[in-house]
Amino acid sequence: KDTIAQKSTLYFYDLNAKINYQVNQNNRIFLSGYFGRDVNVFGDMFQMNFGNATGTIRWNHIYKDRLFSNLTLIFSDFNYNLGVPNGIMAFKWLSHIVDYSVRHDYTYYLSPSNTLKFGLHATYHTIKPGSIERTGGSSEMPTMRYPDNHSIESAVFLSNEQKIGSRLSLIYGLRFSLFQNIGA
Repeated sequence: KDTIAQKSTLYFYDLNAKINYQVNQNNRIFLSGYFGRDVNVFGDMFQMNFGNATGTIRWNHIYKDRLFSNLTLIFSDFNYNLGVPNGIMAFKWLSHIVDYSVRHDYTYYLSPSNTLKFGLHATYHTIKPGSIERTGGSSEMPTMRYPDNHSIESAVFLSNEQKIGSRLSLIYGLRFSLFQNIGA
């Protein structure tokens, strides 16, 4: 006798990797990645899978003893699917959020009690709300795909950490952010 538990699948995994390469005394390259997936199938009744893949490359450069920067490029793809795996009502819904980011930030040690940080950040978002595919029963229902959405999120920032004595410090700054939809 088959039970829902015997027809079900449940597992997940996470994989992290990081490489650090010293080019010379003033330059380092960092590569990192993350990959993960969760899979949940409950017999013939319901399935839900989601995962994320992200990769980062960062260049750290020392200009002087008191000034250094990080230039970072980031890729991220979050996706999920859900649906009913078998039967007359079987369907599959797929969706993604894909981001490409660049960040360039600087740290300048003005004095032992003042640290200035400034830089810029931009992310290009692609949101793929979903496609629905009927996988069971009659084929009268065509695959439906919702249009992708695109946007750019950007910012410039400036902050200062000021140490006041050995037990107190203030962090204050400014950030200008902009979010722009692209397309309809």
